[in-house]
Amino acid sequence: MMTRIATPPLVQSGLCRGARWSRLGRFGTVVLGIAVCWPAIVARAAEEGASGQDRVAYLPAENAAAGSEAEHRDWRNRPLQVVTGSIQNWNEKHLQIQSAGGQDVTALRSEAVVWVLPHWSDADARAGARAYAEGQLAEAIAKMLAAIKKRPRSWQQEALSVRLAVAAFEAGRYPAAFELIAQLDRGDLPAVLVGQLPIVWSGRSRDAGLIAAAKARLDAPQPLLRLAAASALLSTSEAAAARRTLEDLAGDGTRPIVAKLADAQLWRTATPVETKQSASRWQEKCEAMPPAVTSGPWAAIAERLQTAGETEAALEYWLAVAMLSPDPDHPAAQRARRVAAQLLKQQGRSDEAARLQR
Repeated sequence: MMTRIATPPLVQSGLCRGARWSRLGRFGTVVLGIAVCWPAIVARAAEEGASGQDRVAYLPAENAAAGSEAEHRDWRNRPLQVVTGSIQNWNEKHLQIQSAGGQDVTALRSEAVVWVLPHWSDADARAGARAYAEGQLAEAIAKMLAAIKKRPRSWQQEALSVRLAVAAFEAGRYPAAFELIAQLDRGDLPAVLVGQLPIVWSGRSRDAGLIAAAKARLDAPQPLLRLAAASALLSTSEAAAARRTLEDLAGDGTRPIVAKLADAQLWRTATPVETKQSASRWQEKCEAMPPAVTSGPWAAIAERLQTAGETEAALEYWLAVAMLSPDPDHPAAQRARRVAAQLLKQQGRSDEAARLQR
């Protein structure tokens, strides 16, 4: 008898950007429900926050010890809370946001934050964000660099630098992307931003430039940089060295999030038989991660399940990556939407595929 493959709890419980759905047996039946959540926010983002405020969505903790894995699991059955205002401080441990009136300050644990939609008051930052969303990488890089040179708040510099690293990676400027990761890895990067770094979670690395750049950084002192480099090499002839690096990172308790992501990277090497045996256990490990970093591990599970012929379960995970990513403009989220749409079409669900890609 085949073991039932668990699906993402955020999918099952219906948590999406402040909306709650009813629990459904399979994620594909709620594509329409999901599709109205992110596009509405993306449309507002295109206007760069008409309210002039930062928006932060988080999962409230109730009756659980702060920072515990049990708390993460408990959160996933609760609707998102959204707070607006001006982010005053944001690091690995806390986010502080001041209300529009300036009277109240809300303090959140960073691991509870699911997504952040900044209001960019700077024209270059706005133009960079718009170009990034449209896939205009050269313009996005130029505008975000210009915005960073103006030295905005520390958290804004980090948010722009993460997107800059992603844009550089997608544009094939791999040494620059890895250098930005090195500069960002000071040990205090919030989980939401860690989850958006250009780390390879699916597919095979065939670009010689990427492989060369990753090999040059595989022994770097920065854990996040080693994670990113190993992720790019895991599907290449350098897989053995990448695996050793990932195993070392997974066993290092000083950086828990990095350790969990490194462990998840190793799932990408599983055979179809191992995948069917391990998928439920992998999902349990995802439940113990901060919600903002689960998109990558979900993509790894999705690809393994698809390779193993578990198409329906793979679809659920691809949809989770596509619809619940902290950044809907992220290339990984866009790729997941394309894969999910293709799988929906193969199942004769073309209308749902079309809605997914709107």
